[in-house]
Amino acid sequence: MSAAAPTPGTDDANPAAGIEPETATPSGPEPAPAGPIEVVRLGADDVAVFRALRLAAMTRSPDAFNSTYGEELAKPDAWYAERLAADGVFAAGGRAQPQGMVGVRRYPTAKARHKAWIYGLFVAPEARGRGVGQALVQAALTHAAAEVDVELVLLTVVTGNAPAIALYERMGFEAYGVEPRAMKTPDGTYYDDLLMARPVP
Repeated sequence: MSAAAPTPGTDDANPAAGIEPETATPSGPEPAPAGPIEVVRLGADDVAVFRALRLAAMTRSPDAFNSTYGEELAKPDAWYAERLAADGVFAAGGRAQPQGMVGVRRYPTAKARHKAWIYGLFVAPEARGRGVGQALVQAALTHAAAEVDVELVLLTVVTGNAPAIALYERMGFEAYGVEPRAMKTPDGTYYDDLLMARPVP
């Protein structure tokens, strides 16, 4: 049975307004990391790094995101700076040659502040299968757990993205519904989103 999904960015009354429900993009099952993977939190001085990662994600995995390359390119530096200030945004592999990214944001309204939202997980194709996605999701979960009174972490993922779903399930997420036709690409292709949640670590 499907459950109603949040519609971030489309409803000012929605607790997740401004948070895009972007999906994960690993292309194969991720084993446990073979060695330490450097994951850093991006800050105010990392707008260029964050922008480059977002543009890479739109270029290399265009059907996994609600946003497009053109939309991301048009966003001012202030948009990226606001995300970095308000959210936990993490990059894997360091700032010089980042291999992926993820964001996590606490819902802003009083009645929803017990929830956080993971968004924008992207792993560069050449870095997949090495545990990078797992390291990024763990960083997001750790960040959410550090927020006072956050009890639940949510995310969405395209229903056909079996490797990403498997990754999330290994990390304790459970499906609670499906949003049909959550995304429509310019060629008219629809994608459904699987809605997933887990308690904070």
